Amino acid sequence: MNKTLAIQPVDALSAAWCDADVVVTSVMEAMSFVTPALERFLVQAVARQLPEQPELRERCRDFIREESRHRRMHALLNSSLLDYLRVPPLGLAHAESILAWARTSLSAASQLRLVAASEHLTAVLSKQYLARSVRWTFTSRSAKAVFDSHAHDELRHRSVAFDLCADAGSAGRVSRGLALASVVLGAALYLVIASPSILRRKTGQGFVRCLGRVIRRAAGNLPEARGLASELIHFAREGYHPRSLVQGTESA
Repeated sequence: MNKTLAIQPVDALSAAWCDADVVVTSVMEAMSFVTPALERFLVQAVARQLPEQPELRERCRDFIREESRHRRMHALLNSSLLDYLRVPPLGLAHAESILAWARTSLSAASQLRLVAASEHLTAVLSKQYLARSVRWTFTSRSAKAVFDSHAHDELRHRSVAFDLCADAGSAGRVSRGLALASVVLGAALYLVIASPSILRRKTGQGFVRCLGRVIRRAAGNLPEARGLASELIHFAREGYHPRSLVQGTESA
């Protein structure tokens, strides 16, 4: 994969650069805006808990390098997005403050569980994105490269945080379930605020109407949503390991 392309200045951004769909584009932009703060949390939580076991320690270092690259990629993309949106989305500052609080206030074990749950969520979303995006058109090659590179990396290192939790004795089923619920709820709340606020900037429509458009777009994909929910729930089941997320691939 050409990793240089993914961090070049972003070209040809517009209100609907993803498949000519302004709603999907707004959701993807909302995700990009929060990524640098999220990656900072992930990297610092893992860096503080590097294991003694050499093989896992090296995998954690690779994880840190890849997540740090994701943060730089999305920071560049976000800078270009702000050139036409002018202001960041609603909810972003609050999400960033929650992540900063988690870095300084939660125990190391709690942080690791949140990292593992976040990586599970992003791996499931990445799997779905890669399956669907082959049918999409992108007017920005660089933006596509950012999301493609990020998705492939998430699937490749999907087991690292989970294995680190297990190595630290922090991967109990109940605690995993609580961590996943926290991550999914937090992500959903952020997106239902940030995505309509971006859409409002692009269309000039009211926030409530834009929220309705986002919800209707999501409701139009109920079969996929059920599959997504099923894969998310696997994280809290007995005997689960992230290698089962993508059949036919080697353990990550």
